[in-house]
Amino acid sequence: MKNLKQQLNQKLSWVISDNQFSLKAADETLLDMKEDKSGRASFVLEEEKYIIHNEGFWNPSTIITKEGKQLLVLKRRFLGSKGKIEFDNGKVYSCKFKDAPLAKLTFFSKDKKEVLHYKLKPKHKPKTILSNMDDSVNKHELLMLIVLGYYSFKGIVRENEADDLLNTVAADVKKLIGKAE
Repeated sequence: MKNLKQQLNQKLSWVISDNQFSLKAADETLLDMKEDKSGRASFVLEEEKYIIHNEGFWNPSTIITKEGKQLLVLKRRFLGSKGKIEFDNGKVYSCKFKDAPLAKLTFFSKDKKEVLHYKLKPKHKPKTILSNMDDSVNKHELLMLIVLGYYSFKGIVRENEADDLLNTVAADVKKLIGKAE
């Protein structure tokens, strides 16, 4: 398997099959995420297993753990469109969800630079697109944000696209990875 940086320098796409979501870099699978009945999902990245799940109702959180240790948490308010992502290393990002005219989930760095976003692209049939903006995010944090965003946005993807289609495309990932190491 290629190293992570080489894979992130290629076009990325998510492929859905039943409860399995695969992040692909060209023809290689970067990670497989499998959703279980409780709404939790697990994925393996570089031979390490991660769990992603939601907790809470009034102040919901989405959490990614590895071997029971929390790596990041996305905290948001029940009726709010904004959230805060805290990594275990102290790095903080924010996110904002906008649903008009088409759904868009955007992640921002601490200094308010756009890191990446998922959005519906208007065509005769809407398509979910993953785009990137900031090249200063390290590759592991970037992947965790890509997974977090997809997990949060997957209901919209399923609603708008066929389960067996390639449905999320990353544009020009080379810019995003250039400085990050």
